[in-house]
Amino acid sequence: ATAPPPPSPLYRGVLAAGSPGPRLYLYHLSNSGTLRVVGSTKSRPGLSSYIHDPVLCATEHLMPMFEYARELLGDEEGGEDPYAHHVPVYLQATAGMRLGEEGAAKAFYDAGFAALVSPPEGS
Repeated sequence: ATAPPPPSPLYRGVLAAGSPGPRLYLYHLSNSGTLRVVGSTKSRPGLSSYIHDPVLCATEHLMPMFEYARELLGDEEGGEDPYAHHVPVYLQATAGMRLGEEGAAKAFYDAGFAALVSPPEGS
């Protein structure tokens, strides 16, 4: 089996999961070290609204945001970027996710991540 390519050296994503709703930012890091916002998108409501249904959150709420970011990468690179599936995304969550039942947030993130990596049939 071939190893996946390394993370993109030029792009980074930040998922700011604020209470009103998450916002995904895509950044480009130039060789000179300057950081430029390529684009951003947002969704509503906040992730804590989906605490008991992380798969629904991932497939209907977050996946469109990641698809948008993939389109931005294609526009930036004049077609499909070979790193489009390997851009690191950093999650910044708010207190709303920490205030629920103990362990619920971790279970939510684990299930949501799994759904984003391997969406369920029909999504």
